Amino acid sequence: MRKLVEGNQDDIKELGLGEYVVHKMIEGLEGKGYHIYFDNFFTTERLMRLMYKKEIYCCGTVRSNRKNLPNNLKNDNKLTRGERDWFTRREKLTCVKWKDKRAVTVLSTIHAPIESLPVGKRENDGTTTKINCAKAVNDYTCCMGGVDRADMLKLYYAIHRKSRKW
Repeated sequence: MRKLVEGNQDDIKELGLGEYVVHKMIEGLEGKGYHIYFDNFFTTERLMRLMYKKEIYCCGTVRSNRKNLPNNLKNDNKLTRGERDWFTRREKLTCVKWKDKRAVTVLSTIHAPIESLPVGKRENDGTTTKINCAKAVNDYTCCMGGVDRADMLKLYYAIHRKSRKW
């Protein structure tokens, strides 16, 4: 990771650290049709467009206050559980907001906005109900769920290593 960030500081300022790291990591993958999933630190509209031009298809969660997102997707008060709202732009860029307990916003160049599938969600009383889930959100959860879960568990079971000089 250190090697990735030791690049030209002008490149980092121009792209931003997240975009710069992704660009460095995908060198040599252009034109092969790979699918890459990443979290909201890296996801920007500009990065998605650049990756699509290189024939690398992406999907990632995005913060709802990120620049260049459609205004109708920034407010999640009107969505109820299982509903989604979406917006598409040129270059097959799709922005989908889906609400479960909280709203999740995903940018994708892989998925169509109307794709959905039923998923089982556990209620507070232990029962399971089926609700429609946007395919982009479901695929992101399948690909990144283990990483997010590992990060969460790492916080719960943090081991503090201390050393002493003797």
